Amino acid sequence: MQENPCRWCNTTVANILNNMEYTGCAINFKSSTVSYKVHDRIRKPQEEWQIIPNTQEPIIDDETFQRVQEIRSHRKRRTSTGKKSILTPKMFCSDCGAKLYYHAGKHIKDGSEYFRCSQYKTNRFKCSTNHYVRDSVMRDLVTETIRRVAEYVTNFEPVFLYLYAKKNSEATARNMRATRSRIDKAKKRLTELIKLIMKVYEDHVLGSLSEERYSMMAESYENEQKTLKQQLETDESALTKAEQSTTDLKSFLKAIRQFTEIEELDEKTVNTLISKIEVFERVKIDGKLHLPVKIHFTAVGIIDVPTEKEILRVMEEIRNNSKPQKTA
Repeated sequence: MQENPCRWCNTTVANILNNMEYTGCAINFKSSTVSYKVHDRIRKPQEEWQIIPNTQEPIIDDETFQRVQEIRSHRKRRTSTGKKSILTPKMFCSDCGAKLYYHAGKHIKDGSEYFRCSQYKTNRFKCSTNHYVRDSVMRDLVTETIRRVAEYVTNFEPVFLYLYAKKNSEATARNMRATRSRIDKAKKRLTELIKLIMKVYEDHVLGSLSEERYSMMAESYENEQKTLKQQLETDESALTKAEQSTTDLKSFLKAIRQFTEIEELDEKTVNTLISKIEVFERVKIDGKLHLPVKIHFTAVGIIDVPTEKEILRVMEEIRNNSKPQKTA
């Protein structure tokens, strides 16, 4: 008997974190056998799985599961000194899209650790500049940005929501309408295909359809059925994610309000609020070097904090839009 039966190994924990069925769905066709004679199991790629949502009571919500997968997908490079940065999984090069590697070698003094594009040394045709930035500078920048965004969202939430909706709702609504339309058409066509497959089978059994013609028509209908099912699964997943964005926005608003007085950045804060940080190459403005950085917040993307004048203008615009329209 084990000394501590609750002490799970790393593989067990990883399998639990990767198990999508804990979100309440059922997954079919994850594996198959080589043949009816050879029973060795072959694991299928995720694209071939059949995911059926809401078949059981979920243990965790889909948002938490997706956040865990995102965090686990960013593996951290080990440094010779054992040092690590909480920003490592979020840092990306704006030019080539590659990750920025964290450098903290023995020859680097404390406080001088830095990030550099992973493609700069190995593939200079892809990225010709190193996008160098010190870890301490990025920590200060992210902390200050979170504080400014938290104050803005907390004090002027109607303005933030109005600008966010103005920027995103039209495109999102258009995409959702198109996706729903494709889903309805696919479901209708799948129903028709079931009837057609049954019809050609009956005609074949009754002898009014030759074996060759039956095989050709059945294969054509089945291929179309398979393609439509894959498209339907993709569209339904995309629609679910789009509908989930409303919930994600509420979660972000709830989380960001806690950081108006943030003093020090920690890993939990970074994983909760930040989805990606893009670092650009330095540019010279008025004789001084500037480092452009784009910080993408979870669920809402880049947030541009408006000036006081812009806030007043938006508030006036909101008031005017909320007034009842006069009728003749």
